Amino acid sequence: MSDVIIVGGGFAGNFLAYKLADKGISVKVFEEHRTIGYPSHCSGLVSRKGLSRLGILQEILSRGMVLSAHRCLRIRAYNKSRIIQLSGDELFVIDRPSLDRLLFEKAVNRGAEYYLGEKVSAIEKDGCIKIRTKHYRSKIVVDAEGAAKKLARGFVSRLTETIPALQIDVSARSNKKTDGIIDIYFNTPDFFSWIIPIGDNVFRLGVASRWINDKYKFLSDLAKVKLGSFKVINIFGGLVNTGGPLDKFVFGKVALVGDAAGQTKPTTAGGIVWSGISACLLAKVIELNISGYVNMSAYERLWEKLFGSHVLLMSMIRKILYLGNPQTKLNFLLSLLPSVITVSFDYDFQFDLIQKLTMYSRKNH
Repeated sequence: MSDVIIVGGGFAGNFLAYKLADKGISVKVFEEHRTIGYPSHCSGLVSRKGLSRLGILQEILSRGMVLSAHRCLRIRAYNKSRIIQLSGDELFVIDRPSLDRLLFEKAVNRGAEYYLGEKVSAIEKDGCIKIRTKHYRSKIVVDAEGAAKKLARGFVSRLTETIPALQIDVSARSNKKTDGIIDIYFNTPDFFSWIIPIGDNVFRLGVASRWINDKYKFLSDLAKVKLGSFKVINIFGGLVNTGGPLDKFVFGKVALVGDAAGQTKPTTAGGIVWSGISACLLAKVIELNISGYVNMSAYERLWEKLFGSHVLLMSMIRKILYLGNPQTKLNFLLSLLPSVITVSFDYDFQFDLIQKLTMYSRKNH
């Protein structure tokens, strides 16, 4: 019997497997797909500072996993737009499949065992998982299955909000200048869409919304208007967590991490850095639990202490923004701001950004 079974070989599952194996804890990872990193769901947008926090920045840079780097975000609503220029940090679009494979390699090199193409059909609170007719038992099971939370439904009392998303990568040769800026469009009732330059004349367009049925047509129309003629080179999608974390992460001998636990930013649904930090917390708690020092519920307490205030603020901002018409509200708010705002803030913990934007709006009102 292994110490830990992890269900899911995505970013959170692989990062946790690496951290646990690095501590000498025996780990088995079960992943339903036969190839790590696919299918891809994520835009790959993450801050340099966030990757540094996770201790993987240098490996990502040395392996050439950065597709593009950005210091400017342009927020658009109706006829208003404002540019937020980051000072002291930059945003990377990273090759997510390659990142997942990097963590997979690091975990395997430290002794983690992977079972690819093995779909778990059930997780039991007593530390048992079921695959077809076989049962596997461990001291602790970690559900890292992702945003769908299909296995977690058996013991989670309240699932948080998720929104379906679609992304397309396109090549476009256009005279329309993008200046390497990431464009965020508040043009849906419940989330937003985006255009991210990811290479020479290559762009990643995405939208998340329950209200847009034909997301491919929506993105194609956006590409025609903003980029001119284009050719689609990749299509991918999935669910994004926007409802914040679950009420609980621990159920008997089962713990949840990453998207399965709702550990993403309620404002942008970004989860790479939050999932990585959460995996580090969970790895430490598991280590101490196996040694008999702490109860697994310490994971929930530590997470709340680190993320609680940020989740509260971001959730409040999201509720205020999307109660009614978000475009009208943002159009008004953007009118209070200068055309370009240069600001130093933490992209992964956004309290200071909200504070500084409020300060700017007061100055210009």
